[in-house]
Amino acid sequence: MQKKQHWISVAVGLCALNLAQAQSLAGPESVEYNPSTRSVLISNKNANQILQRDSLGALSLFTSLPSGSGSPHGLRIVRDVLWVAHGARVRGFDIANGTARGSIAISGASFLNGMTSDGDRLWVSDFSTRRIHLLDVSNPDAPTSSEVGMAPSTPNGLEYDRRGQRLLIAGWGTNAPIYQLPLAAGSQVSLVFTSATSNFDGVAIDCASNVYVSSWGSSAILRYAAPLNASSVPTILAPSLSSPSDIRYVRSTGELLSPNFGSSTITSYQTDCIFDDALE
Repeated sequence: MQKKQHWISVAVGLCALNLAQAQSLAGPESVEYNPSTRSVLISNKNANQILQRDSLGALSLFTSLPSGSGSPHGLRIVRDVLWVAHGARVRGFDIANGTARGSIAISGASFLNGMTSDGDRLWVSDFSTRRIHLLDVSNPDAPTSSEVGMAPSTPNGLEYDRRGQRLLIAGWGTNAPIYQLPLAAGSQVSLVFTSATSNFDGVAIDCASNVYVSSWGSSAILRYAAPLNASSVPTILAPSLSSPSDIRYVRSTGELLSPNFGSSTITSYQTDCIFDDALE
């Protein structure tokens, strides 16, 4: 892996697009990077659709979602399928053309939110019941699910920690926490630390195991240096954001992408921390 000590912040202006000729952002909630096309997929929550931003910044419609059954939140690509948390259901779409694949209703859920993957398995948080669900998407046309944990308070963003073999869970509410769920069978959710701010939305881990969270309470992205523990103190990577939501770290470029729900923008910050998959 390559690691540098300096940090660069750069904003990507999507609102400069000619919106008369392209789609527009309306409450972006989550993003996912598609390395095969170097494009960004976006949960456009207020329009109940998934948009695609190409490498030049142009927006186009990837797919619209069924009305009356919630709005899109978490996104993750597993193999050739984009999975979308949508109300009480997780829906799959072929990344090549946006056609619908498998879909599964999560029993008891009403507000599925954060999502993460290890490349094979998929996890999703339920904001309404505090539960974490594991999805088997090995057959993308017939996914199955099982409950694997329950957070002490409202879970929001999820991130798979490959080195720690655990999930990190960003918590909503005052004194927003980060929890962990080890992936060993029979493990339970436990507290890693409690913050002095509120309303964590997304969480991400870079190539050096530094942890980032988006905080509505701080209107910022906060960076916690590795190793994350009960005494961790954040630095502000990106201030003055309007409701930063489900952030995404891009392994191949070192970018941290932030959909900003309140301002209907997406910003990008360069961490200069890029994974060398050959060393993983």
